[in-house]
Amino acid sequence: MPPPELPSDVVEEILARFPPHEPAHLVRAALSCKPWHRIVSGAGFRRRLHGRAPPLLGFFHHHGSHPASFNPTSPSFRPPYAARLGWLILNARHGRFLVRKMTTSPFAPPSMEDAELIVWDPTTDEQHRVPMPPFKFSTWSAALVCAAAAAAGGCDHFDCPKGPFLVVFVLTNDTEKGMISACVYSSEQGAWSEPTYVHCQRHGCWHSLRVRGPIVLVKNAVYFGCDRNTSVLEYDLGEQKLSMIGLPLMCHWRDVLLMTAEGGGGGGVGFAIVYDRKLYLCSREAGSGGGYDYTWVQQRVIELDKLLPDRGPRFGVDYHAVAIADDLGVVFIWEDYWSLFTIDLRSNIAKKVGHVGFAFGIVPYTNFYTTALREAFAGEEARAGA
Repeated sequence: MPPPELPSDVVEEILARFPPHEPAHLVRAALSCKPWHRIVSGAGFRRRLHGRAPPLLGFFHHHGSHPASFNPTSPSFRPPYAARLGWLILNARHGRFLVRKMTTSPFAPPSMEDAELIVWDPTTDEQHRVPMPPFKFSTWSAALVCAAAAAAGGCDHFDCPKGPFLVVFVLTNDTEKGMISACVYSSEQGAWSEPTYVHCQRHGCWHSLRVRGPIVLVKNAVYFGCDRNTSVLEYDLGEQKLSMIGLPLMCHWRDVLLMTAEGGGGGGVGFAIVYDRKLYLCSREAGSGGGYDYTWVQQRVIELDKLLPDRGPRFGVDYHAVAIADDLGVVFIWEDYWSLFTIDLRSNIAKKVGHVGFAFGIVPYTNFYTTALREAFAGEEARAGA
């Protein structure tokens, strides 16, 4: 006598507990039988799955002028479209990357005018070209965000790779020292917004911006790190307003990661920095006076020597915070000329993810979708019509 079938709600509970960083398990389950396929492809299950942060599937790594290589952290996933000669990956958001494409040789010195931006999905190779803004600039940085991030409700992660997007572009101009400008490209409108400005003499500017400097989206504001890390540039997507935020002295001229704050920051902006072989996590807390009335508060200190492998005497070797998967609270720590690790800030678990000689071009890849999962999510109606 065959065992009784499990109720569909019990099966859904089991499937929802599959490891999110191993999408192949869910694909196999969806293909095993029609009842399970109906559960996996159902809108309710997908919304439940996407209610949590997208899993870390790997990271792209730039080394010199070579094409970016993909390093998987999930053995069951490798994007079919990865290396592109002449592409500089800037940052990523929910499965899509903002890429700077050089139209001349990638080995030639970069020219700000001789470039274009592309929003790219590495699992499908879908590309959306974004023209450079029609303004003169000397230094710049840009961030990709889902268009829903500008709304009060924010992004629900449900169908980000197919949804509209924004590119926030910040720039400086040598002829207007002490001023930073910002404009936003909308994929729905196919155009750049009018620029907005902020004067930054208060923080010892003129500032320069780094193309691959630290960037984070917190609520509906995008934060950019300035060169030398003496301050942070805030662009409010709702108010379309620029502001400057000073950083504490310990950040100046050091590698800083911007992040969503822990603890007392109330989910505002924070930063992570390695100092004296320790990882410091700090948050920004605003005062009652508004404007520049704020303070940076230390939330936690993580002793890296207690988490990372002991390799004996390390002459001249240090740790560097080089990237962060902010939605997951996972920081990438590089050991000089040795190994690359991730540290889960929620569990304090460290994991070796690679061996790289130079790790200042790391871009984490987090996503719910793979090509196979998209097919599983297509639904039986779409399959029948194919």
